[in-house]
Amino acid sequence: MPQPHALKCPSCTASLNYDGRSETILCEFCGNTIIVPESMRAGSSQAGYMGSESPEKAQNIHTILELVRAGNKLEAIKLYRETFGVGLKEAKMIVDSLELGQPTAITITTVPTATASSNACGCIVGIVIMLFTLGAVVAAFVPIVSVTQILEDPQEFVRQFSEGDFQNIESLVEEAGQVVTSVNRGVINSPRPTTKGGDGLGSDLLVENYQYGGSTSSIMLTYTEVGDGRRGIRWETPVADSGSNLSYNVGYDNQHVYASSGTTLKALARSSGTQAWQANLSDVVDGRCLGCLRSEDGMVVALTADNILYGLDADTGQQLWQARLTSDTPRYLSDGFVGFALINGHVALLDESAQAGAFGFALKLYALQTGELAQEMVPMCPDVDNFFDPAPIGYYNQVFIHEGQDKLFFLYGENINGAYCLEQWDPETGTPIWQTRLPQEVTTSASIGGGVITEWSGSPAFAFTGETLLLPTYESSARQGIALADLVNGQVQFYLPEADHELWPIGVQGDTAVVWAEKQRGTSQIAVWGLDAATGARKWEHPLQAEYLFELDPFDDKWMYYLTPESLYILQLFADPEPPQLLVQSLNVSNGALNYETSNTLPDDYWQGATRTADHIYLNLRSLVGVNLKTGKTAVEWP
Repeated sequence: MPQPHALKCPSCTASLNYDGRSETILCEFCGNTIIVPESMRAGSSQAGYMGSESPEKAQNIHTILELVRAGNKLEAIKLYRETFGVGLKEAKMIVDSLELGQPTAITITTVPTATASSNACGCIVGIVIMLFTLGAVVAAFVPIVSVTQILEDPQEFVRQFSEGDFQNIESLVEEAGQVVTSVNRGVINSPRPTTKGGDGLGSDLLVENYQYGGSTSSIMLTYTEVGDGRRGIRWETPVADSGSNLSYNVGYDNQHVYASSGTTLKALARSSGTQAWQANLSDVVDGRCLGCLRSEDGMVVALTADNILYGLDADTGQQLWQARLTSDTPRYLSDGFVGFALINGHVALLDESAQAGAFGFALKLYALQTGELAQEMVPMCPDVDNFFDPAPIGYYNQVFIHEGQDKLFFLYGENINGAYCLEQWDPETGTPIWQTRLPQEVTTSASIGGGVITEWSGSPAFAFTGETLLLPTYESSARQGIALADLVNGQVQFYLPEADHELWPIGVQGDTAVVWAEKQRGTSQIAVWGLDAATGARKWEHPLQAEYLFELDPFDDKWMYYLTPESLYILQLFADPEPPQLLVQSLNVSNGALNYETSNTLPDDYWQGATRTADHIYLNLRSLVGVNLKTGKTAVEWP
C-alpha cells in the first residue's frame, strides 16, 4: 500500500498528508480540493479521494483526468463545467494545468437550485418538462407566445402560463423541443464548404457539432444552407460520439456526402441526406487525416488507419480496388498536410520504399480508376562534396502538389551534408524537369513539418501556388528570413530582415510578397509587411494588435489572414475586455492602404477553427460565425 507523503497545497502552500494514491485531497487549511495528476501518484489510476466531495464528483474527476490523459481536452473541459458549475475560462485553466502535470486547487461549491435553474437554457428545459407534465390538465391550452419569447424572457412566459393564457399546447411543445435540441449545440472542427457561394448568401456548409450534456454525446454532421436570414438545416446525421471523435471522416462531391463512422462508409444524397449505399472498410478513416476521404471522376478514395487505400464506385459503393501500403504506421500530420493528393488521374501519397533505402520514402502514384501502381518516384539529392550518399526524400521533407494544374514539386534532402534540393517532376513520366540546390548556409524551418501539401491545404508555415512557393528559412547566423521560389524556372531568392525579426509567409500577389514579421527582441510586436518580390525591399508595414497563435488558445488574443487576388483580409480577435471583439480589416496588397475596417462584437471567444470561401470567412466559436468579406460585418449563422 502506498505510504502517505508530503504534498503542498497549490492554493495556500500548506503541507498536506497525502496517501500517494488518491486523485483528490482536501486541504484542511484553506478548504480547497486539490486534483493530483497521475505523474505525482504512486498507486493505480482508479478513482480515489481524500476529502468531503461526493463519490459522484470523485468519479467525474477521475473521468476528467482520463480525458486529459487521452488528449481529449474539449470533453474534459465540458465535463468539468458540468460537474462544478464554473465558466468556460476557469474550466480551461484547470484542464490546462492538469495537462501540464501540475497539482491543481479547486473550490467546490453547491449551487442553489433556484440559481441553477435561472439560466435561459435550464428554464426552457424546465418549461418543456412542465408543459408535458401539465398536458393532461390543460389539454388544448398553451400560452400565446413564440419560442423566441421563451428564450429571451422565460419569466414572462411562466407568468403568462400561470395566468391561464393557453392555446394549442402541442404545437408550442413541439416547437420548444426543437429549439431546445439546438440551443446547446457546439460546433467542432472547421466547417466544410460544399458550394463556392458567390451569390451573396454564402456557401452550403457541412458542420460537425455535438449536443452539450451527459458524459457522452453524439457528434452530428449537419448540412446547412443559407435561405432567408439565418442558416438552416437541410439534413443531419450522427457520425460518432464524443468518446470516439477521431473515428470518422467526411468527403463530398456534387451528388453525395460521404461519411465514414468506424469501419462503415456511407454515401448520403446531398439533396436529402438519404442513404445511397453503404460499404465496409478494414479500419477507421481517422479524423486527423485531412483529405483522406475524397471523390473524383466517379471514384471514392479512402485511406484507412491501417494504411490501406480503397477505390470505390461513387454511384454504387462497390469496391473496385485496394492497395496495401508498405508502411504500417499512418502519419497524421499537422494543419496544412494531407494524407494523399489527386494528380493527373492518380492518387499520390508518400510510402516507404526499398529503392529509397532504410529511412527513405517514395512518392507513389496509383491509377485512380484501377489502383495500379503507375509511378514510384524516388528523388535523390546529391552531396556537393561527394562525401555522403545522395539523400532521398525523408520523414521531414515536403511534396508540394498543385492538383488544379497537375504540378509536382519536391523540397527535400539533408542539411547536415549540404544537400537540400527543390525540384519539379513530371507526374506522367516520373522524371525531373528542373532541380535547384539551396545554398549550404540556408535551411528550411522545422516548423514546416513534412508530408504531402496541396494548394488547398492551409498552413502558417508556407504559402504555395502553382507559380510560387514562399517558405521560412534560416541562414548560418540563425536569422530567420523568407525564401521565394519561382516554380516556373526554379529560381530562389532569399530575403533576410533586419536583426531581431523573424519572417513568416502569407503569400505572393503580383509584384508583392506578403509576410508577417515578429519582433524577437524587447517588446513583442507583430506586423504584416509587403515586400518587393523582385528585390525584397519593404514596401509597406501594417502593425497588428492581437497575438498570432499556431495552436489556437481560446483565451488569448489571436489573428488570422486571407490573401485573395482582390485584397488581404486580416481578422484580429480580442477576448479581453469582454465582450469579445473582432476587428476585420481589408488592405490593398500593392501599397498596404486600408480599404475598410469593421469592428464586431462576438458571442464567444472560443476560436477553434476557420474556413475561407470566395466571399466569407466562417469562424468556429462554438457557434458558427460568418464574416462577410465585402463589408467585414459578422453574423451568427448557426445554430
